[in-house]
Parts: sequence; C-alpha cells; structure tokens
Amino acid sequence: MVQMKFATLTIRRIFLIFFFVSPLAMQGCTSGEPTSASPSMIQQSEAGKAEVPQIAKVGYIAPDFALNNIAGKPVFLKSYRGKVVLVNFWATWCDPCKWEMPSMEQLYKSLNRLDFEILAISTDEDGLRSVFPFQQEFKFSFPILLDPELKINDGYGVRNIPTTMILDRKGVITNRFFGAVDWMDPKQANLVKQLINDRT
Repeated sequence: MVQMKFATLTIRRIFLIFFFVSPLAMQGCTSGEPTSASPSMIQQSEAGKAEVPQIAKVGYIAPDFALNNIAGKPVFLKSYRGKVVLVNFWATWCDPCKWEMPSMEQLYKSLNRLDFEILAISTDEDGLRSVFPFQQEFKFSFPILLDPELKINDGYGVRNIPTTMILDRKGVITNRFFGAVDWMDPKQANLVKQLINDRT
C-alpha cells in the first residue's frame, strides 16, 4: 500500500516536472500571463453566492482546504474570507518559483494584514524536510503551507508550477497566473490593490 502510494506520488511529480520543463510550460513561467474573470463570468447561485465547482475555476468561489503550516498548525482557507488572498503553488526545486518569491515578500510587506494575505503552498514531496531550511535561508514572512501528497494541488487543477490564484474578499477566484510573476510590477500590484479597495 505504501509502495503504491509512493509510486503514484512519484508519477504525479514526473508529470509536473515534464510540464515544468516543456517549452509551453517554460513560456508560461516567463510570461506570467493571467486568466481573469469579468463580472459576467462570476456565476451566481439562487442564494446570491458564487457556486463552488469541483476544482478551482476563475469566476467561482475557491474550494476550501486545510493544510498544516511549517509550525505544524492547520490553516483553513475559509478563515481568510473578507481579505484578498494570493494562493501560490510552488516547490523548493523550482527556479522560477524562487525567482518570484522575493517580489511576493515585498508585496506582502507593503500591504495591511487586515486586507491581504499570501498562502504559499509547497508541493515538495518530503514536506518540512525541504521547506523548513528553505524558509530559514530566505526568511519569507508569508505563511508557507505543506501539500506533500498534492491533494490541494490536484484539487485546484495545478499542472505546472508556479501557479498563482488571486481570491477577492468573497473568496471568488478573480485571476489565475501560470508561471513566475513579478508581483511588484505596477500591473500586478495594482490588480491586487484594486481588489483590496473593492469592498462591495
């Protein structure tokens, strides 16, 4: 059973790496082009709330999840409702991930915790063993969560990393970015700030 589980996870990671190093994936990693939701894309249920699909989809409420942080404490996505949240899927072995993280840290420090949060979800197979020394070296202050079995990664339909989703205050996914992004670029920073300023 353990061997089968390990083999399945290994196959998934080979699939991730294949996408990561393929020309198409590398193009996405350098361009960081987003998929965005227009107001008409946000589907409303009878109760007036966006419906939740089986996987994460732009224009819909992001499926809730719970993952442990590097201190071993569970973190629930739903606890951040009312804030704009940047959910980033990454790994310590991913060079484009490491390239974009300093700009994530700058954005994180420039905005109020009452309005904005970053959840960086590590897909490293050995979890804390790789992530803890990485965090100690680079001193990133935003929360790092562990998804070594790729449960949330798969549930959110992530096929290459880094992949980032931005959630508005209602928990709706407004944008999905494939590849590394400079989060201090005015275009990206202003996108986040506009969502923060939208309190409707």
